[in-house]
Amino acid sequence: MKKELKRKYPMIESISLSFSSFPKINVEIEAKKPWVMIINENTPLVFSDDGVLLNKNLVDVELPNEKIMIVNSSVELIEHGKIKQGVLSTLHTISEGLLNLPLFKLQQILFSQDNIQVVESNGLIVNLGNSSDIQDKLVKLKYFLGKYRHNLDKMQLIDIQFSKRVIIKSKQ
Repeated sequence: MKKELKRKYPMIESISLSFSSFPKINVEIEAKKPWVMIINENTPLVFSDDGVLLNKNLVDVELPNEKIMIVNSSVELIEHGKIKQGVLSTLHTISEGLLNLPLFKLQQILFSQDNIQVVESNGLIVNLGNSSDIQDKLVKLKYFLGKYRHNLDKMQLIDIQFSKRVIIKSKQ
């Protein structure tokens, strides 16, 4: 029964059965937690950290109470109701890398055909380029932000897509 319920409802994290007093059976169902909201063509879809769609067959979506990543995409990141494996891996790498940036408050991630941008809550855009070497790019960003933390409010764009240089565009 558990396997059938999990197959039919992939948003179920776990199911436990207990018998407190015969013939009564207690069933406890724990739902997967929202991790990322992907917005493509104004359609918001909420996924757990394993890439499973949590709001299947729901017309209206509310932001969950938990803090989740927001991803705006002009390309298709979803296949058969799940986040594509390569995209899921990239999102996990970005999420883990951003945890090491205490001064960076994520607003959203922008995916396009060959470019990923991370937007900070004050509008600072970090251009990561393509999905190769994301972890190294985020480590470079960590050291860059640490060194220039007092000047972040003067920056509009940080481009770290190239391995040996950082490009900065200042606010006018």
